[in-house]
Amino acid sequence: MKAGGLIVKHETERDALQSLRARRVYAVICTPKLSKKEIAEAVISGQVFAYKSTRHIIPARPLHLNTPLSLLRNEKRPLAEVNKELKRMLQKRHIKRVPSGSILDGRRYEEELYIFEE
Repeated sequence: MKAGGLIVKHETERDALQSLRARRVYAVICTPKLSKKEIAEAVISGQVFAYKSTRHIIPARPLHLNTPLSLLRNEKRPLAEVNKELKRMLQKRHIKRVPSGSILDGRRYEEELYIFEE
């Protein structure tokens, strides 16, 4: 986003600080780290956080699952049957493993990626 002659980007803390050290940027604004307790209290009070302030970092992130919502939203099918169908669909695909810290489609992922390819 460009506003008032400035470019505002969302980056990982690591990338932002690296750009600052390399003098590719003049300033970095970091949001404060939130504890689980602070997040839980905010949810209870109905508070809404700023965009990307509560991004979850998980050990591994699956991408491109492309699962039909009709499968996931069908409340009449038993969960075991849905899981079996989902497993069958995913076993037909090739899985590409990408290490943590990689950039994919212009976004850095701090966690390891598992990309499901058709």
